[in-house]
Amino acid sequence: EGDTTDQLLDALAQLPVASAPAATPTRPKLAFVSPLPPERTGIADYAAQCLPALGKWFDIELVVHQSKVLLPPELDHLPRRSVAWFEQNAGSFDQILYQFGNSPFHSHMFGLLERFPGVVVLHDFYLSSVLSYEQMTGAVPGMWTDALFHSHGYAAVQAALLPEGQPQAREDYPCNLAVLQGASAVIVHSAHARSLAEQWYGPQAA
Repeated sequence: EGDTTDQLLDALAQLPVASAPAATPTRPKLAFVSPLPPERTGIADYAAQCLPALGKWFDIELVVHQSKVLLPPELDHLPRRSVAWFEQNAGSFDQILYQFGNSPFHSHMFGLLERFPGVVVLHDFYLSSVLSYEQMTGAVPGMWTDALFHSHGYAAVQAALLPEGQPQAREDYPCNLAVLQGASAVIVHSAHARSLAEQWYGPQAA
């Protein structure tokens, strides 16, 4: 866990920040967009473990899409912001950090990233399950089909439309190109993730 946090800090330190408004405090202001405990996802626990180290370098505000947040006392002072509030105030931040994973806990982040680019920690290279879930439940019609076409072309859409083709298409296609394109930078946890980016999108993507 310590090594992972150090790698995250090293990666963030090398990234440019947006031009600060005149009244910006000494430390840059960070919007931290992520599920947090008690949400039942490992990414929520990971995010909470990163916050103390990030707090040494940034003034952090938490952007959450959940009704309840449980953090240890030393983190309880961090402001909680709703997605609606963030949409109105995203321009006040020097940096935005998204924790992206392949589950419905991250569904709201796709639209936010498109409108407000930031650094993406890509926990799962394949995002097809969350996209297909949102489409199948009717929450966001066409979300997966659009991502299939944008990332992989019409052949991928055809494969998903075949009888019994949907489960295999979720396994076969990562559907993450819009996230990679929308991010100001992408942080991954392994060389394997970078090799997948090169495999799907070419050497520059890695």
